[in-house]
Amino acid sequence: MQLLARLGDTTAAMDELRLAIQAGDQDAEQDLIDILADLNAVEELRDFARQGSVRARIHLAGLAADAGNTTDALTMLTPLVEAGDPVARWHLAGLLLDVGDVHHAVLHLRALADAGNDDARRQLVALLAEHGRVEELQDYTRRFQDSHAADALVRVLTYQGRHDEAQSILQSLIKAGDAGACRRSAELLASHGPLDQALAKLREMAAAGDDSAKTRLVSLLLRHERFAEL
Repeated sequence: MQLLARLGDTTAAMDELRLAIQAGDQDAEQDLIDILADLNAVEELRDFARQGSVRARIHLAGLAADAGNTTDALTMLTPLVEAGDPVARWHLAGLLLDVGDVHHAVLHLRALADAGNDDARRQLVALLAEHGRVEELQDYTRRFQDSHAADALVRVLTYQGRHDEAQSILQSLIKAGDAGACRRSAELLASHGPLDQALAKLREMAAAGDDSAKTRLVSLLLRHERFAEL
């Protein structure tokens, strides 16, 4: 039925789905609700919502938000989140970000991430990094041994000029076997640390067969006119 809808025969697809719903097909109901949302068929979505469809209520909230009715959308999503629906929580977090409520968006994303939602984890890390929330990134990195969060933390610390702290985290990642951390450590040293340490690290990486390290090593030597070491 979804194929019919994608091919443009929406009416036929909806008729087929309604027949399937009458036969007790719950997946067909979900598919029909999705099509109704695409068609902005608010009244039919409300009918499904009155019958208890969480999916219809989430779509109605999305349509309300798209129309600029943010308060209505929040009102629709909040009880679903309180009832423990993760999809509603994801949409609520996005809506809160849209209205600039970073604090509550972070709370909802953290709840999803802690429950194992990888998309929420990635967005949470990006959001914390964007707003320079170092302590929360540090806590998240420690509690979950999250290399993605650690990498974001290194970027934030470097941006804030806290190079020693960034380097310390990179050393921990290197010890944990993160190959990319070694390169980032060398880059950080080259930009903000002792040149000789950066060259030593790049030589070590180049000797291990890292072509990009070789290129970076040559570039640094040329820039600092250390031609005898080429």
